[in-house]
Amino acid sequence: MIRNRSAGMLIFATLALHGCATTLRTPEDVRQYAGIARGVEYTRESGFQVGDGLTTLVRTALSASSVETPALVDAIDELEVATYRTEAWTLPQKPVVLQPSDFSGWDPLVTMQTERSENFLALGRGRGDSIRHLLLVVDGGAKLTVVRVEGYLDDVVEQAMKFALDRAERPDLIDGAERNLAAPAE
Repeated sequence: MIRNRSAGMLIFATLALHGCATTLRTPEDVRQYAGIARGVEYTRESGFQVGDGLTTLVRTALSASSVETPALVDAIDELEVATYRTEAWTLPQKPVVLQPSDFSGWDPLVTMQTERSENFLALGRGRGDSIRHLLLVVDGGAKLTVVRVEGYLDDVVEQAMKFALDRAERPDLIDGAERNLAAPAE
């Protein structure tokens, strides 16, 4: 079992560090990629996952109670949130910065760097012009927060970004992300 896991990590590391098509789909994928690229170990600090069954249950409960179902609840099929941390002293002097190009198969929606050198990435995938998958990454070097959302997300991207920035304890970045999202693509 340990040999298979080690072999899997070796293959993942080899592909990731040589620029081959590594598809980062989940918070755990992002954690592993960032850890390998920076030569550190990120440990999970907190997180949760909500699947389609629970979102259906919430929708049903809200409709039965005659409370209007929020658009965000209607839009989401799956939600996964994870926060990882490493000791700041273990990071290299100039740590590798996660870039949209690291996320093969994802389209960048918002990229932003803060005055504290944190990076915020909002990446989307979908069919045609519709967004069906959203990956939000708040990368503070020692702290890494990743939110994965699946569903019919065209109308809730802004709300999902606010959620991710709030979860990363950076609600002050919301205005900049909204401006960046509203800016025409280059």
